[in-house]
Amino acid sequence: MKKLISFLGISLVIVVLIILIAGFMQPKDLSIERSVSINASHNVVFNQIKFFKNWTNWSPMVDKEPNIKISYLGLDGQFGSSFQWKSDDLGEGEVSNTGIFNNRLDYNVQFISPWESNADGSFITEDLGNNNSKVTWKMVKHGTFPFNAFNYFIEKIIGKDFENGLSLLKKYAESNQTIALSVHDIVEKEFPATQLATIRKKIPFSEMQAFSSEAFQKLAKLNHNKILGAASTIYYDWDDQNQMTDMAPAFPVSAASNSPEIIMVHIPATKSCQLAVKGSYAGLGRAHEIMGQYIAEKGIQLSYVIEQYQLGPANEADSNKWLTNVVYLIK
Repeated sequence: MKKLISFLGISLVIVVLIILIAGFMQPKDLSIERSVSINASHNVVFNQIKFFKNWTNWSPMVDKEPNIKISYLGLDGQFGSSFQWKSDDLGEGEVSNTGIFNNRLDYNVQFISPWESNADGSFITEDLGNNNSKVTWKMVKHGTFPFNAFNYFIEKIIGKDFENGLSLLKKYAESNQTIALSVHDIVEKEFPATQLATIRKKIPFSEMQAFSSEAFQKLAKLNHNKILGAASTIYYDWDDQNQMTDMAPAFPVSAASNSPEIIMVHIPATKSCQLAVKGSYAGLGRAHEIMGQYIAEKGIQLSYVIEQYQLGPANEADSNKWLTNVVYLIK
């Protein structure tokens, strides 16, 4: 028995010494950082980060514990808003918005149980262009000696959660870009002076696809050496009740056409509201709903509604990669 007690005592001393030595070697503050590149626009990605209610789409906590109970406080997406969680497996705590910027969210996380602790974190997003983004997830936890001895292992454990969360965010944002769109993704910007060659017709919704295909072929043939940019469509009217639209497939051109079939439309430089939509054209209806909500709230008067097909079936087989710019020109 004495030998056992002696052995246990020596073992305890060795463990304490290891912890003390590790505490001297490890920095007191625990710093964790992970990043991921996402094939989705900066607006779509940041929309998932800045609103706490969207975290349930990709949070590693929800992935671990689908039945976690979450309650929200304050105006989501604004400084001071927060959410509280409670779970048998993940304990209890609160995350608070401590700063919101154009490409960054700062937050504080307060752990209540199974132990009390807190840390500061941030999400930093970067617009890489061409509908690509980068997200960096950081967290800093201030520690004390000798508990900082465990920082190495904690960094690996929490870092794995960060990697899982970012992977889930990437999957969700890339698969649900139209669904994820909101009025917060709309950008007000200058629309440059543009000359468009168009073929205009008032037709039933059922004939839109066939008419567009035929019109774009004619326009390309008659203006092949004058085309300056992506194919577009101008919508003059959209009548849901009678299932009719007044539309004009178009191409921006360098000079006017002499063909009697073509109507030239000259748009001066003007203000516009724009919304980038990635994915198949089935998502454009949702984009126009969002734009309609936005202009109604702002009291904006429109002159033209234009869809610019930046990347489409003519040069990309995968519809998930198509990119359409929905433009509402302001009077």
